[in-house]
Amino acid sequence: MTTFVAATDRIARFLAHIGGAALVAMMLLLIANIVLRTFSAPIQSTYELVSMAALVVTAMALGEAQVHKSHVAVDILTTRMGRRVRTATAAVVTLASVALFAELALSLADYARDMYATGSATEALGVMHWPLVGLVLVGVLGLLAALVGDLGRVARAWRSPSAEADIW
Repeated sequence: MTTFVAATDRIARFLAHIGGAALVAMMLLLIANIVLRTFSAPIQSTYELVSMAALVVTAMALGEAQVHKSHVAVDILTTRMGRRVRTATAAVVTLASVALFAELALSLADYARDMYATGSATEALGVMHWPLVGLVLVGVLGLLAALVGDLGRVARAWRSPSAEADIW
């Protein structure tokens, strides 16, 4: 089980590195645009390029944010629960999250197919939308991998009285 959880963490980390590279590219693009603007030669369609990079940064960070618990958690009730009740609650919440994001992944796949079929593209650069939707889908799949890893943590906490389900 530990190997499985570590594998899901590695997937999330890999996707976060892709998001980090997109963030660096976005910053370099903005700096280059500022410098070139002083010479009256700004980069065309910077807004579209930065928007696409921001989409990649956000989507690729989803799984890593789940692994490191970078989200808001209100644990006023769960801290008062016993270990078994807290672990069972964690399992139910995580399973519901898996179901929700699996449905989102299926919807994104359908949406990407629709974008491909219609040939939808950005206005200025003509970049096709379906690969961008596909990148969001990859980010959601990374989040799903992290959630499945959380299920592994919950299972380990259920079996071992000393282990704590670190999913909040």
